[in-house]
Amino acid sequence: MIRSRCHRKDIIAARTHLAHKFGEPALSPQVHLFIRNHAPATPTRCISTSEPVRKRYFPPPEPFHSKSSSFSPPPSSFSTFGASPDLLSHYLALEPAPLTLRQLLAQGGQPGVAPSPEQLLRSAQHTQRELPIRLARRVGGFRALPFIVGSNPFVSKIARLYASSFDTIAKFKPIETQEDNRHFTEVLEELVSAHSQNVPTLARGFQESRKYMDPRDVAAFLDATIHSRIAIRLIAEQHLALSHGGDSHHLSGRIENREEESHRQQDRDGEALEKFHVYSSPTSVGIIETQLSPARMTKMCANFVKDLCEGTLGLAPALVLEGDVQATYAGIPVHLEYVMTELLKNSYRATTEQYFRKSKNEGGGSYGRDGKGIPPVIVTIAQSSKHISLRIRDQGGGISPQNLPHIFSYAFTTAGSEDSDYPDLESQAEVDGGGPYAMQAVGGTGGDALAEMGKMGLASGLGTLAGLGYGLPMSRIYATASGGGSSLDIVSLYGHGCDTFVKLPKSIVTSDTII
Repeated sequence: MIRSRCHRKDIIAARTHLAHKFGEPALSPQVHLFIRNHAPATPTRCISTSEPVRKRYFPPPEPFHSKSSSFSPPPSSFSTFGASPDLLSHYLALEPAPLTLRQLLAQGGQPGVAPSPEQLLRSAQHTQRELPIRLARRVGGFRALPFIVGSNPFVSKIARLYASSFDTIAKFKPIETQEDNRHFTEVLEELVSAHSQNVPTLARGFQESRKYMDPRDVAAFLDATIHSRIAIRLIAEQHLALSHGGDSHHLSGRIENREEESHRQQDRDGEALEKFHVYSSPTSVGIIETQLSPARMTKMCANFVKDLCEGTLGLAPALVLEGDVQATYAGIPVHLEYVMTELLKNSYRATTEQYFRKSKNEGGGSYGRDGKGIPPVIVTIAQSSKHISLRIRDQGGGISPQNLPHIFSYAFTTAGSEDSDYPDLESQAEVDGGGPYAMQAVGGTGGDALAEMGKMGLASGLGTLAGLGYGLPMSRIYATASGGGSSLDIVSLYGHGCDTFVKLPKSIVTSDTII
């Protein structure tokens, strides 16, 4: 080991030499005084550069503001994903106004009655005021991500989309006339359509970045993002529905939302089922349906899932609907549709795969590939004075004890992904049967983003039957968004099947849950 002697003169001389070499100003008298007062008077032993130095890891620079840091760098267009830094700082300082579904319902007037021009202007002004605040908070959430996660192309794509939408709404001129509102709704329609594939795209991004964030932090971020997304979409789509009034096909044609809406199918008798996706009916107030029928919604979702299951696996069980099939409640159709589609996907796939396993093990018999003997999926509907309850019962083999604690975790799936967060559980699930939650999907009928992920799940031309494991956690968020004691719970009878229970408030008028 080589060592040298260092004292005050050495320090001053070395610093002066470097200053001249790199064109920097010489040491000031104050610096000389500081060195004399603090450097040791006697020579000290200093390690030479010839000594081997232990390598150290230095993390990449962090352009996003971290809540744990007391230092807040001034925002730039880089760290705000393209949003105006000053405008973003202004809106981040504002609090969103508390808003409940009851207020949103009252904002639209009476069911089946077109809102007055004054009501439309108030709705437009409220939407223009609230959306930038909520969008700004989403941009702020993305800025708080670790740099390497925020730099992921899928994550940054959604972050830039939120930033662009924020800029567009925040810079829109004040709405004072019906003509202003017409232009505003055109812009709003385009933004709603642009955000339709946010969740599948984020799913891909976080799957690629999962090594760089704690799963609990990922779950907290996604929970906040999805809750915020629900509120933003409700505010935006409620105003769009009120603005278009009876011209519902105009709006539903413009918004191609494959994630939460638009399983526009026809049943085998040719009866159009698209009516559940229009924004206006004699009993609706905007996107809120005051006489929503769980039975009819279940039939519609089952028709779609049956075609999807047959196209993917070759067979599908039948649906048995029982209980109080005439029951109705006040709710949001697209939320119920999303939840029922995801739960039926789980049950249909699990039942079909369990049927194939028994057919193989028993060498045919009552279990053949012709579909004879495949047990149905049973949906039971019940109502009380305050709640509507649904039970989805299947004979898909149930959930293994190893998998049960993870079924509501993001990205938990056993649908053929080779690089899973739970490889041991997945391999065991293949042996044990896996249960219906081997097929959790991102949701809906697929789309461009999901097409890119086809290798990660079971897919057909109609959409995705199994995917990245966001189906159940998102279903629980949508099911409980209305508050009022709503819930989504699963009971597994391992080796036989599952019962999934959904409880919804009978009237959102009584709900004080803040969006």
